[in-house]
Amino acid sequence: MPDSKNGELATIFLTEIFKRLSTGSHRLLFSNWETFKAIGISQDEYYDMLIKRFFFNGYTEENLQKCINLLEVPKDPYELSYSMFWTFMSNLETLDIKEKTLELLKNKVENLKEKLTVTKNSHMQFEIKEDINNFVKCTLEIYILINQSSKGIGFFHKNYIERDNEVKEYILLEKIEELNLKDVWIKEYESKINKIDFRDYLIEKYHKFKNS
Repeated sequence: MPDSKNGELATIFLTEIFKRLSTGSHRLLFSNWETFKAIGISQDEYYDMLIKRFFFNGYTEENLQKCINLLEVPKDPYELSYSMFWTFMSNLETLDIKEKTLELLKNKVENLKEKLTVTKNSHMQFEIKEDINNFVKCTLEIYILINQSSKGIGFFHKNYIERDNEVKEYILLEKIEELNLKDVWIKEYESKINKIDFRDYLIEKYHKFKNS
């Protein structure tokens, strides 16, 4: 069992193996890059298994932090880069857990932003920015899940890294639509009508939503 002495040790070993396999999906540590395919399990499935082992011992801040830290591993190129975040969120069962997770995610974003300011390597900067943006989107989604969309949108505007404001707004609106919040989508779009020159696709979608 995960809460036994041997179970806890097994979780530690399984976590280290997961990290090594994740690294191997981007660097030639083994015979090829298809490290998860070689063991017959996807990166998401492996991560989900680890989450459940951590949470078997309780939804503590320490266990939540372990799960969040693993979201920084290199993502399997054969899967969507954001899919591990969906897997993580699907395991957050109660309002209390979601609220606790939000604080940890916001701290993670701040820590990554500090890391970005001292990183000189351009490739590492790209990876850190991608991590920051994924954590920001995850934070936005959890805010929306607990019916605090305005706080989530505010957090997104403040922390999502994208120089082009129209592109940034497009990403936000796509995420809001993905969560089936038409009224929130319309309100967000209308708040930026006089500030952003929206692409035709979004203009057409606005009129469609407004008239439906």
